Amino acid sequence: PEEFGRLNIMLNLINFIAPFISLGITNTIAVNYFKLRKENLSSHISTYFLFSASITFGIFLLFIIFQNELINYFHFDIWFILSVPLLCFFNLIMDTLIVINRNEHEVKKIAYITIFKILLEIGLSIILIVFLKKGIEGRALSLIISTGIIAIFCFYDIFIRFKLSITYNFRFIKNEVRFWG
Repeated sequence: PEEFGRLNIMLNLINFIAPFISLGITNTIAVNYFKLRKENLSSHISTYFLFSASITFGIFLLFIIFQNELINYFHFDIWFILSVPLLCFFNLIMDTLIVINRNEHEVKKIAYITIFKILLEIGLSIILIVFLKKGIEGRALSLIISTGIIAIFCFYDIFIRFKLSITYNFRFIKNEVRFWG
């Protein structure tokens, strides 16, 4: 029972931090997909990913600075806590590709991404929990590994499809901030 409580706290922490990292970016990309040319959309996606990556890094640093307090409060290993912002960023990348595929009416691709992630996560959970006896750490590790692998494939797809480059246009972020209030 304690193990389930720890996992539940981790999942709730992900739910709490995700909005700070995603900032509604997938909704913006969904709308801009139809409003912008592909080259301009590429610049927007790159800017949004870099902005979210910097927020992820900032949260990561905050967790490192306050690691003793977090470990004492949650009773987790530090890797457990540090994986949360990374998982949120990985989910943002996956959600972005899913939104793009939805806009392109690529339902099969969405299904493949989702099914592959589920199967990978379940398979890793079985290996880590049942065979390697890792318990809650195995469950968390299966989530981290499966989400990371899928995020890499999703990022690669977005990178190739939109020819992403390292572009950061502060004006895009400034325009988005106006709608947050």
